[in-house]
Order: sequence, then C-alpha cells, then structure tokens
Amino acid sequence: MLSKIKNLCNKLLSKGVYYFDGELKAIDFNKKQLCVVEQKEITPLVVIVSSDHYKTELRTVPFTTDADVRRALKLKRNTGQFWTVGKKLSQKTEVNYWRFSDAVPKGVFTVPEALFYLCANKLRFLEVEGHRSSYYMSFSEGSFQVTRKFGLINSAEKFLLSIGEPQHFSQQFKSADNSLLINSLTNLASFNSLRLCLSFFNSQAAGIDKIKLTNSVILPLSLVLFIYLSASSLYLIGKELYVTSKYQSIESSAFSLIENQNKFDETKTKLDAINRLVSQDANYPAALYVMTNVFNKVKMSNLLFESGRFVFRAEAEKATDILAIVKEHPSVRDAKFDLPVVQSRANERFTISFTLSNTYVIEKVNK
Repeated sequence: MLSKIKNLCNKLLSKGVYYFDGELKAIDFNKKQLCVVEQKEITPLVVIVSSDHYKTELRTVPFTTDADVRRALKLKRNTGQFWTVGKKLSQKTEVNYWRFSDAVPKGVFTVPEALFYLCANKLRFLEVEGHRSSYYMSFSEGSFQVTRKFGLINSAEKFLLSIGEPQHFSQQFKSADNSLLINSLTNLASFNSLRLCLSFFNSQAAGIDKIKLTNSVILPLSLVLFIYLSASSLYLIGKELYVTSKYQSIESSAFSLIENQNKFDETKTKLDAINRLVSQDANYPAALYVMTNVFNKVKMSNLLFESGRFVFRAEAEKATDILAIVKEHPSVRDAKFDLPVVQSRANERFTISFTLSNTYVIEKVNK
C-alpha cells in the first residue's frame, strides 16, 4: 500500500515540480535528471528553491498552544514570507520565518530545498555544497537551522557547536546531485513532510486557475490522504482485533494456570504434612494400640510425637486414673504429666507423655 501511495505521489510530482537554482529546471523522475525550461512557458505548481535564493530565521513566539501560535503568526506575516512551526519550549514556541528572493518564480508551493533534504531523508544534519556557497543545515523537532559556510562557521563541528547539537553525526551531499533531490521527493510520502510543505502554499500565485488547481493538486492530494488514512485505520482495526484475541487467550491460560497452581499447592501441603509425619520415625499404630483403653474415657484434643515422646492432650473426670491406665500397658515407658492438671468444670484438663519400648506387646483378647 505504501509503495502504491509513493508511486501516485511520483506521478503527481512529475507533472508540475521544478527546481530553481538561478534557472528553472524541470525534474525528470525516470531519467533522474534536470532540464532547463523557460519560465514564461509554464506556471509551476511546486518550485523547490536552492539555498542560494532564500533565507530563514529562527525566532520564538510567547505561546505554546497551536491556535495562539497561528493567530500570532498571521499578524506578523508579510507578503512573500512563510513560516513553519518548530519545537515547543517552556512558555514559548520556535518558529522558522522563510523569505525567498524576487527571482524565484511564483508557484502554488514554493519550498526550500532544506525541507526535502532533511525531512524526507530523516536527517538531523547536512552539509550542502551549493552553486554559489556551501551551507550547513540541521533539523530538530520541527525547527530548521540553515547557515552559510563563512567566517567563523567554517566547519561542521563549529556549526553544530553554535546550535548546541552533538557532533557525532555528519552527512555531506552536493546540491547539484540530482539523485539526492529526486530521492528526497520520492520519500516525501510522510505526514510530517507533507504537513510542512503545506506551510508554503502561495494563495496569491499569479496565473493559477482555481479549477486546474483543484483538479491537479487538491483532489489528488485528498485522494492520497484518504487512501493513507483508510489503510492506517484498517491496519489499526486489524491490529486491535488481533491483540484483543491474543489477550483473551492469554487471560484464559492465566486463569487455568492459577487454578492448577492452587491444586498443586493444596496437594503439596498434604504431602508435606505426610512427609513430616513419616520423617519423625514415630510408630503411631503402636501408640494408638496403647491408648485403646483410654479413648472411651477421655475427650481427646490431639496426639503428637515431639522430641522422641508421644504427647496427648485430653479431658477426663480424673486425670490420675488415665495416667494409671497408660502406665499399666507393658509397652509404655516413663509415662508422666507434662503440665499441671487444670480443673475445668466437671472435668480435668491434662497433658500426658510417654515413650514406647522396642518390643511391643499385643495382649490376647478372650472371646
């Protein structure tokens, strides 16, 4: 789609774009060359002006909103003078004022070559050898600097130092290099470059037929803009649908992972409890057999294995009777109260601990 837009722009540009460096020259995009033409024979739609035939001055206006900046510039605008809005600073905005020499032919758009060289090729700095003089050009956040190589400003390093730019970038071309100019024009299909070009619209251009202007410039440019915006909108809609679908898929997977993680945590907790029980090397079956005669006489709280001893907490009418029952079992060793007995209403609360011998005695039960 972008290549089709560029091809359409090239066709439009090839019908009425000229270059002026003291002589008016037609641009042949196919042969990539310039041909001198008589100014009286044509009314150019677009005139690209070499740096020898215009001047630019970087100023500031004490406004930051676009509406206020445009209103202030309209009051200051003089005949034959154009302006482009640059970067916004604290409480003010940088503005480039452009003035072309009287020798430049009047066209619908009269545009400085610096715009094409810098914006279309996405450059920040350029050193151009013109037909009369050499120039240093820079472009940063919409603001231009164009300085003739002269006097103290006789090197790229000194120019960059004078405008406060870093000195690690430098590209040099000759203004008479036809391929640079033509490549810059074919790269023009970008919103920023087109927006800056519209700042150089000359509503008072002599001999401009409004119907011809509409058919040759406004309608094709509107068509290009419509195609570009439509393609961008379709791309964004498709991208949004794709991202939404991807997000829903990821969200579903995330919920499934969380659910599996919760199940894993529950299982791991159970396994950890079993491992702790097994790692204690406690013979719980033997301890439970010892306490068979105790269970129906007490209200149990828990049975633990701590520091090599079985410990159980319970309630009964008389704690000493329970201790006696435990001591009577032949497998029990060293049964005792671990804590003082506490009276609780009709019952006594107590803690008894004991150990088991290595030989466990199972008593016969007479049927």
